[in-house]
Amino acid sequence: MSEKKQNEEKCLREVFEFAKRKKGITARIVKSLCGDLVNRHEEERPDFVLKTSSKSKHDKGRLIGIEHFVVDENSFKNKQGKIEST
Repeated sequence: MSEKKQNEEKCLREVFEFAKRKKGITARIVKSLCGDLVNRHEEERPDFVLKTSSKSKHDKGRLIGIEHFVVDENSFKNKQGKIEST
């Protein structure tokens, strides 16, 4: 795996970990998206394929494709309650 692809994967995992600590819909969406990376040929698209585990007897799990994953901005409230961005 190329260094660029490794950095993208690390960023994707960090976003998932950050979003899991959030409340409400963000946490529910990210928890449903988290899964194991499927190993494939690098030339294939999408960039990442995640396989989720089944959540119930009716759920067989999912394959989720992520193409062109980019984090443009990360905003959060600081200790004073003001919004900051990175």
